[in-house]
Amino acid sequence: MFTKFVMALGIAAIVIVASHAPAQAAFTVCNQSTYGPIMVATAYSYDSGSDTWSRSEGFYTIGEGECRSTLDGLTGAEDLYLFAWASDDKSIFWDGTSSYSSNARSFCVDGYSSAFVYRADDAEPPCSKGVERTFRYAGAADSNGDFTYTLHD
Repeated sequence: MFTKFVMALGIAAIVIVASHAPAQAAFTVCNQSTYGPIMVATAYSYDSGSDTWSRSEGFYTIGEGECRSTLDGLTGAEDLYLFAWASDDKSIFWDGTSSYSSNARSFCVDGYSSAFVYRADDAEPPCSKGVERTFRYAGAADSNGDFTYTLHD
């Protein structure tokens, strides 16, 4: 009887600890444009001073008036970037050119619509996979690794 009680107590402790694990931090993108659904690629760059790391991934479809979590597992030390276009009109896009060029950065993406995740050297030009796109600087993740960016017309 005592052994069953100890086992049940151990299982209960594991369940409690597991249920209180911290949530994964993420880069959330919101579509507040009037262009309908948008396709979004997101990327980050991390530089600790002694090590650098990059990741680009997408494409995420985000409906008009909706938000979507993209990059996850952020630590709070990353610079975040995005490249997006209106699904119904590829001439409407958000990238790192024009007024966003001062902090723009190029990353590799897989064409215009395929799902992809590129890490380390595969994420930065010259692209061993995919094509190079100029991403808009969105901002820096907060100390919890979270960041939300809203796209407008």
